[in-house]
Amino acid sequence: MPDPSIAQLRQVLIESIAIPLGSTFAKERLEKNSWFLFYGPMGSGKTLAVRSLQSECNALIFDLTPSNL
Repeated sequence: MPDPSIAQLRQVLIESIAIPLGSTFAKERLEKNSWFLFYGPMGSGKTLAVRSLQSECNALIFDLTPSNL
């Protein structure tokens, strides 16, 4: 199975995180996920994706990187 493309990853982020966080209508009707885990190799865009979601949705993010702990 090939790795997902950037467009596929973006679509999943929008559908599962951004829409439920940003819309009260969607929040009431969609299944609630209280946490998400982003992992992968360095330089793959995890931090950029999380920070952009945070700024768009005014979400609280906990960075549990081992160097921060």
